Amino acid sequence: FTQNLFLRTFKVETALNGKANKLNKKNSPAVLPNIANWRDSIISKDGIVLGLYQENKDSAKKYGWIRFKKGADAGKFYSAIQTDSSYNAPFDTVRKSGSSKAKKFVKELKPTSESYTNPLAQAFAVFKMNLYSSKKGITPKGFDSLTYIDAQSIWNGKTLTAISNMLDSILTKYAWKKLPSGNAAYVGSPELGELRAMLNDINEAFYTAIALSNGDSVVANEGLRFPGMIALSTFPKLKKLPNTKMEELNPSFVTPQEEPMEFSLSQNYPNPFNPVTTISFEVNTPSEISLKVYDILGKEVATLLDNVYCDEKENEIKFDASNLSSGLYFYRLTGRDLQGNSFTSVRKMVVAK
Repeated sequence: FTQNLFLRTFKVETALNGKANKLNKKNSPAVLPNIANWRDSIISKDGIVLGLYQENKDSAKKYGWIRFKKGADAGKFYSAIQTDSSYNAPFDTVRKSGSSKAKKFVKELKPTSESYTNPLAQAFAVFKMNLYSSKKGITPKGFDSLTYIDAQSIWNGKTLTAISNMLDSILTKYAWKKLPSGNAAYVGSPELGELRAMLNDINEAFYTAIALSNGDSVVANEGLRFPGMIALSTFPKLKKLPNTKMEELNPSFVTPQEEPMEFSLSQNYPNPFNPVTTISFEVNTPSEISLKVYDILGKEVATLLDNVYCDEKENEIKFDASNLSSGLYFYRLTGRDLQGNSFTSVRKMVVAK
């Protein structure tokens, strides 16, 4: 099966800043789609987010993320391709190559290549588009479930989806979210340079120029389709492993809630895990917090916090499941602030031994 899996990806290039072809001209022959059509088919409906979109107004004052609401917005980030590794950076400061000015990066940013220099962000955005493209069936399905294999890499053994989700967290919450090596992400970090190179290698691994001879087309009632042209076996650092545990890819677009949340419970990472994972949450007002783990039958199997007073800050809890068997579990955060307002949030996690 693996030998017969043919994939398709697109790479970082200035053509992403192009204008999409009009594919349905009345009484005209069919027009070949271009990479801007591919870009728009992924972004225009749902948008795309790099980093973690912050719904809470207080959190938005501390964290930054990139959001493109439509394809043309993203295209402006590729009018020039950036290569200066000293600008690979988490979302901490807005910098432009050649300028001595910099400003704190908080809230939402819609960058152009002229206003913001971050080669890692350029590579990551295309990497995410390739993942969404495969999930939507625009390019062959299965790309997002591949596992990266490189014993010399800190990302070794992680699925492409897991890499994307972890990178979202690291870029936005760089102050306390660490790289898999345990090191902090900082501007010009060699590990961020290696990460950018890895993302570009993956983006380019199954790249084939768009052509009618490849079968690239618009399928009636289905939209764009770009068939796989290059076998998975040609890129040995990606493998289709049996029984791979998958996590959901972070949503490409998040609609803000009308009312800000006062608590936030994040997805544990890694997930699935064996035997230790990290659970993080935020409280935006001093509160009493409980955090407990339950099995699939609703039986409490672990108490991580029990009515513990927490100030306004981010919190991380390490959970060791050495004594639990493999399977699906739930962790529940409950809280009550000083005004008596309560909050409950539940998420799933998987122990895989």
